[in-house]
Amino acid sequence: MIFFCTSCWAELDKDNEHCPVCGCDCRKLSDGQDYVEKLIAALNHPEPETPIRAAWILGQLHDERAICPLYNVAKRTVNAFLRVAAIKALLGIGTDEANELAELCLQNTSEMERRMVADQGETKRRPR
Repeated sequence: MIFFCTSCWAELDKDNEHCPVCGCDCRKLSDGQDYVEKLIAALNHPEPETPIRAAWILGQLHDERAICPLYNVAKRTVNAFLRVAAIKALLGIGTDEANELAELCLQNTSEMERRMVADQGETKRRPR
């Protein structure tokens, strides 16, 4: 199993108490964070499937705290699958703000990405 610092995402040995890269206390780093906050942090995880999974879960939870982080991920990532997951999550949250940001993101996507978002098999627009 691979362990990561949840502050800087450096790879760690399982026995590290402090991150050798950023120095943070790995034992206390996630104390006080709720599930949604941990998922938002996971949007920046270096393992490529973790941010996609985190985006999907955030869309299912409909938590408005995830709107800006999902939008930022969709804007900056070069990973088309993560961008699609973030846009679908925004649509899943379903607020006016989330829907507007999803539409804004879609303006700068490829035809393939737009088709993937349009596939409503996994994520549908949440009714307001």
